[in-house]
Amino acid sequence: MKKNKKGFTLVELLAVITILGIIATIATASLSQTGKRAKMETFRDLEKNMITSAKNYLVENPRMIPDQGGNVAISLKTLIKEEYSYPLGDPDKSGSVCNTEGSNASYVFVRRTDTTGVNIKLEYDVCLKCSKYSSESCKSSLPANLK
Repeated sequence: MKKNKKGFTLVELLAVITILGIIATIATASLSQTGKRAKMETFRDLEKNMITSAKNYLVENPRMIPDQGGNVAISLKTLIKEEYSYPLGDPDKSGSVCNTEGSNASYVFVRRTDTTGVNIKLEYDVCLKCSKYSSESCKSSLPANLK
């Protein structure tokens, strides 16, 4: 009489469970990194939005364009108040917005670099401060016209 062997042994089941656990761990770590990258990309998009808002603000407010060799800082609060931007949602905290008040206020620093006066050349540096993210160009103190 032949013995009918059905099913898996305990060792085979443990091996499969271990392999599935390893795969789950790798997948979770990969998804975590994807989430962090997505938040950073969102933050970079918010910085670009602030620069675009500042450009639009200067087009409609040419008196704010700095003189040759000069500069000006435009606060996020001003851009929101004048309806060139909307409150920028914090990429890390749902329902929260990036800073617009006090010493942590977000702003765009505009520097005029032309020397001839014929073609105006402006450079833009954004300082956006959110809960966990802060632009690389943020200075330790606010520009004088924002204090």
